[in-house]
Amino acid sequence: MRILSTDPSVAAGLPSENFVNELSSVQIRSFIDFVESAQFGQTVKQAMIMPRNEETTSALREQLRSGLRHRQAFDRGQLFTATDVLEQVVHSAVEAITRASSPGFQRDGWAVVTAASVAASAVRNGELLASLRSTSEIHSFAEMLRSAAQFGHSKLEVAANGARRKVEYSQLYVPPDLAYSRVPAPGSLFEGYGSLSVSELLDLERNLVILGDPGAGKSTLAAKLTHDLAADVYERHRGQVPLLLKVRDFSQGIRTDHEPLMHYLHASCRRPRNLLPPPGAIEYLLLNGLGTVIIDGVDELGDSSARESFFDLVQGFVHLYPLARVIVTSRRVGYGEASLDPSLFSTFELRPFDSSQVAEYVVRWFRLDTFGDDNEAEILADGFMQQSELASDLRSNALLLSLLCSLYSAVRYIPTNRPEIYNKCANLLFENWDRQRGIEVAHRYESHIRPAVQKMAIHLFRDAQGRQALPRSEWMQFLTSYLQSRRFPNVLDAELAASDFLDFCAGRAWVITDVGSDQFEPHYGFVHPTFLEYFTAAQLVKERPRPAEVFGKIEPHLGDVSWRMVSQLAVQILNDSFDDGADELIKFMLINHRARARTRAGQDVYLNFIASLMEVVAPHNDSLEDAVGRIVTASCQVPVAERFTTPTEPAPRKYDPVAAVGPVDEPFLALLGVTMAENAERIASAIARNLWACAADPLAHPSVGPLWVALQQTICDSFEVARTAAELLSGQRVPAVVSDWRRQLQWPAAGDLATGGIAVLYRQMYCLGVLSPTPLNEMIHEFERAADAPTAQRRVARRISLQLRDYLTYLNAHPDERAALDLLPSEMPEDTWVLIVQNPDWLDSEARLSLKSLLWRPR
Repeated sequence: MRILSTDPSVAAGLPSENFVNELSSVQIRSFIDFVESAQFGQTVKQAMIMPRNEETTSALREQLRSGLRHRQAFDRGQLFTATDVLEQVVHSAVEAITRASSPGFQRDGWAVVTAASVAASAVRNGELLASLRSTSEIHSFAEMLRSAAQFGHSKLEVAANGARRKVEYSQLYVPPDLAYSRVPAPGSLFEGYGSLSVSELLDLERNLVILGDPGAGKSTLAAKLTHDLAADVYERHRGQVPLLLKVRDFSQGIRTDHEPLMHYLHASCRRPRNLLPPPGAIEYLLLNGLGTVIIDGVDELGDSSARESFFDLVQGFVHLYPLARVIVTSRRVGYGEASLDPSLFSTFELRPFDSSQVAEYVVRWFRLDTFGDDNEAEILADGFMQQSELASDLRSNALLLSLLCSLYSAVRYIPTNRPEIYNKCANLLFENWDRQRGIEVAHRYESHIRPAVQKMAIHLFRDAQGRQALPRSEWMQFLTSYLQSRRFPNVLDAELAASDFLDFCAGRAWVITDVGSDQFEPHYGFVHPTFLEYFTAAQLVKERPRPAEVFGKIEPHLGDVSWRMVSQLAVQILNDSFDDGADELIKFMLINHRARARTRAGQDVYLNFIASLMEVVAPHNDSLEDAVGRIVTASCQVPVAERFTTPTEPAPRKYDPVAAVGPVDEPFLALLGVTMAENAERIASAIARNLWACAADPLAHPSVGPLWVALQQTICDSFEVARTAAELLSGQRVPAVVSDWRRQLQWPAAGDLATGGIAVLYRQMYCLGVLSPTPLNEMIHEFERAADAPTAQRRVARRISLQLRDYLTYLNAHPDERAALDLLPSEMPEDTWVLIVQNPDWLDSEARLSLKSLLWRPR
């Protein structure tokens, strides 16, 4: 997607005020209904694709005039005027999209659909403007909203010196880097970008999804972006009005009430901004490209069905307001189960902090902690960087880095795993900080504080309504019951202790605090979902601290992404409290996974969780070997036909290899992404050994060849484990089945066409999370990669020429096969082929003849 700015041509395409004023209410409704109809949308799409000349303009006007005439609401004079207005709207929308798109945009489905949306929104904007006496009240509201957003998000909250306080962004904030979430296609906008800043993303893209791990800084980024847009920090986006919607604040209503997105935008102005939007104000800002909607924390809706329903709202909203920018943040894990349409949203991931970003943050943090004493801050920062080297993967997470700094400041000690970090933080909170500040916490229920927090966590985490916070009255009822059963026989004493406890929690860093209120009472929740998950996991293990019992608690939720972190933390906590607890749990799963999960999908869920544990615990060698063997074998046993697209099947297609094979390969892909030092090399070796074993029996393991090729040529640059495994495989003789598949996927021979038809040149293979280019396009990619080496490129061109010439005999004998193919855009031959077929220096006459029959479908 390219940027659509507020375009003068779109504004010029609005129905004139005089024309609208002349129409009756029935005629206005008829006019709007036509603009929102499928017929009008198809007319705009035609205008996107057809060249603009006298003949096509006449045909366009006739379609518009006929569509209006059939509605029988306009007289002859009005009909011609309405047609003039609609023609101007259509051409203005097309011109705006054309300027905002790259060459070849007519083949971009997003551009075609968006042109129709822009045209429809222009008409709605004309209707809105005609209904307003003045826009001065709206502009005044916009400035107040910008001021409120700038002031409300001008500082960053941090826990330092044993207290929570707010500081200027410049004192602590380190700008994150973002990366495109998929491997960029050759020639795409993002090819060559290792990472991008927020400013670069805003310039390159309009609608964005920003994914990140827990604590990666998604919400901080959303708040900072809200502030910076309101403060005109980005020169190319001055005057934007940011509308920040925190999903957490409306999660219950979103899950149950199903109001339109506009309802929640209005509510977010009232609270916390304390502003009441004038009628039509937000719609005016959105229709005119002046509003940026930032939706933070969609993952907090919980299950995938709630997120999918909400995403339907968001996508409908984007079509209604195509000139507005929409930015969504969510956790990375689970986004694939319910995601936004990639033709409308580009997806990026927050990158972990690199060593320089960590060092910058640490110096700033200790400067705050020492009240600006640069010498002491430098000493502490140096010591922290040295001691935290062994925890480099943990300190690359923004939240964990902040916790590590706090721990080091207090105890000069750096834990090496997440549960220990959270545990030490809890100890600091409950035992050290308040006492260091001179606050006496010797409450009558002091020994029950931590158990109560864990009980509260699991109670909230299991809330049937999926709420992220509960009203004080509900917490009072829960805590009174808990404290009465353990400490206070008298219900009044228990109620008093429960009230004291909630007051004690309010404002405490990282655990439970008041997160807002309704008109009756405050609501309390965990400051960050990470700590809700940790204390929930701790309580799960505490209740029955044995491997089989812990697994029994998490087994029903293995396929639920909202339980993923809780389950992983529970296994880590179990491993610390029970000798070889993680290894025994993994062994228990391996023994039972086929018996307890009888379908392939169920077994994939088991294996995927086992693979995810390899990032957080180090099992014994036999457990690791068994797990890797089962995971690799499961992917190798997938029938190879299931991995390919089907160019012979008409669109829309019934079969999707990404949906069908993705869950099977997910455990394998998780293994390749493991970075834990104790496991990475062992996993790589086990993968290589198991692929060799599967290659010895290709009939039982039909996908071993494609997996081998993908591992060595598609995936190895992305993951260290994959790189190591590929090196181990390359040092051995290549099995025949691998050689055969390498040829079929990259340079199919004439004999492959005789076996599978010319469809083998246009099909894409889905393997290890990547949908590969078609063999035909893979050939041209090799030609493009040699562009800087003329001799090598001529050699590739010669090979292409010989290959195409070999195809000619088959193509002449089967002239109707190309016409039978119904190709998706990703299966179409790329434009570089057209340049080659027109250049006699690259191909001989027979090769060009062969290529022409492959490129163009006969009429």
